Amino acid sequence: MPYRWSPILHAGMRVEASLAGSGVPQLDWLGWLLFLFVLAVAAANLLIYRAQKRRITRLVRQRAYEQHEAEKRAQQSQQLEALGRLTAGVAHDFNNLLTVILGRTELLLPKITDPDVRQHVELIAESTRRAARLTTQLLAYGRRQAFSLEWTDLNTVVGGMREILGALMGDSIRIVLNLAPQLDPVLADAGQISQVIMNLATNARTAMPQGGQFEITSANCTLNPMQAARYGTLAAGDYVRLTIRDTGEGMPPEVRDRIFEPFFTTKPKGQGTGLGLASAYGIIAQSHGGMRVESMPGRGTLFFIVLPRRPPGAKAMPPERRLAQSHQAPTI
Repeated sequence: MPYRWSPILHAGMRVEASLAGSGVPQLDWLGWLLFLFVLAVAAANLLIYRAQKRRITRLVRQRAYEQHEAEKRAQQSQQLEALGRLTAGVAHDFNNLLTVILGRTELLLPKITDPDVRQHVELIAESTRRAARLTTQLLAYGRRQAFSLEWTDLNTVVGGMREILGALMGDSIRIVLNLAPQLDPVLADAGQISQVIMNLATNARTAMPQGGQFEITSANCTLNPMQAARYGTLAAGDYVRLTIRDTGEGMPPEVRDRIFEPFFTTKPKGQGTGLGLASAYGIIAQSHGGMRVESMPGRGTLFFIVLPRRPPGAKAMPPERRLAQSHQAPTI
């Protein structure tokens, strides 16, 4: 008899001895062994059932949470879409008024001989130019800005910005570029993508007053429907992703959820317009991509940007089509 069965047989024998004379039919050792085996199988099945129940409960809760977050992001994206249309309409009309003001001041300047009067008119002209730059950012947020979309290598765009990023960040912030080899091209305006990166870098510098690390990573990726839903209502498919990370102060949820809103800023009055991230969001959306953020206080900030990559065999677009497509309002 194998040694490992001895405790089971001894237990069965003790139970059988206690039942002796009680009128209960007695079993031989093989019967007790079979009884204990069935009992062990039943106990194992009960444990497996409980484990599966806990696992299913966790999965249901996780799916419910993910669905709630996806619906929340989709609703936020729709709100930003509506706000963008309103903002762009106002900015467009305001830009027309500024064009008239700036044009008239430039016509007046050559005719003014009085230095004091000329100084006042020059101040009007400079203020008008500053206002025009703000309206340009508003138009970018509202996706009403003219783009020249073409197949663009994001590695070339990011790599070409190393020196200017170094000058912007200063010596206390380390810049790291992790650029994937054989990155697929994306349909984008290289100058506008550079502006997005500069806006994010400026915010990262503000978040790292004591220094830190600013990192840009590029990669090809494929988003399934659940992953795409994290960018609002972006469609599943093949994309190129830029991940922009800083080791700064991070953001609490109430700030993180509003950073893409125009004019929202946490900077002191007079030190920020609240349009940098809003215009970056609009630029990426107008390029048929998506943008989202992850951040926690004390853990830095991660921005994820995805842009559709070029399908195999795709050809360059003619200039008139590139400009025409840039004015379409994509769904984000």
